Amino acid sequence: MEKTGTDRLFCVVTICYNAENTIKKTIESVLNQNSINYEYIIEDGSSNDSTVEIAESYSEKFKEKGISYKIISKKDDGIYDAMNKAVSVSEGRYVIFMNSDDCFYSKDVLSNVEKSLKSNYKSGADYPDIIYGDCIVKELNMYFKFRKCFDLIKERMPFSHQACFAKRELLISAPLNTKYKITADYDFLLKAYINGNSFYDCNEIIALTTADGVSSVNMLDTFIEVNKVCNALNVPRFSEKAYNKKLKEMKIKQFVLSYFPDFIKKTIRRSQIKNRGQITNVILPPWA
Repeated sequence: MEKTGTDRLFCVVTICYNAENTIKKTIESVLNQNSINYEYIIEDGSSNDSTVEIAESYSEKFKEKGISYKIISKKDDGIYDAMNKAVSVSEGRYVIFMNSDDCFYSKDVLSNVEKSLKSNYKSGADYPDIIYGDCIVKELNMYFKFRKCFDLIKERMPFSHQACFAKRELLISAPLNTKYKITADYDFLLKAYINGNSFYDCNEIIALTTADGVSSVNMLDTFIEVNKVCNALNVPRFSEKAYNKKLKEMKIKQFVLSYFPDFIKKTIRRSQIKNRGQITNVILPPWA
């Protein structure tokens, strides 16, 4: 018997806008999962390119596989608003956001996470509120692991959001806070931690993402907003004096990122990644 949406363990959500050059990779990584225990929702922000047409071209393939596949194209108030809207129409027990230009690391991600849950928990009733794993980032022609560190959750993002599965009911009761433009995902995770929700590291490589290491890095705004999240939740990271000192440091770093020649920025970034020992070997999936 075919599973209904509410029987499925996972809901994969892709948020996109004018993503005709990247959406295919994401969809292929979802379609080719060695599992049928999921549904797939594409929440498009009313693209004016061929994004929706590309997404619609996969409808029959998901139908043949027995996967519930929804494409919603409406204007939204930003990525976190779009995420909340997608969650509101989801049915799977866990939601993972695999946005355009992100993709699953292999065809076995969902099946391996399911096996890990069944091996470590007696029943579905005992399953954790949040599951997380590893994420591989491609930057400057290097591949490295996102610095996963759950012990530092009170200071920074403890793992990549692309490597995180959150219970739908938790996302419904505590939706992403759209007043934050960069760190609503961190705000959600920190709240969950403070409220005593359960976390589980499945030790699987979940996702492959990309970053250019130059223009997309907005260290200053991220630093300021993370600090606002921590203060709002009564877990301050700095004293006022220490914050002002760190803020000056971050302004200098942001100036370098914004105005120095690309070759200097890339040299600095490569050194950071190498010195942290993050570079790793990868086996790329066919859709990457």
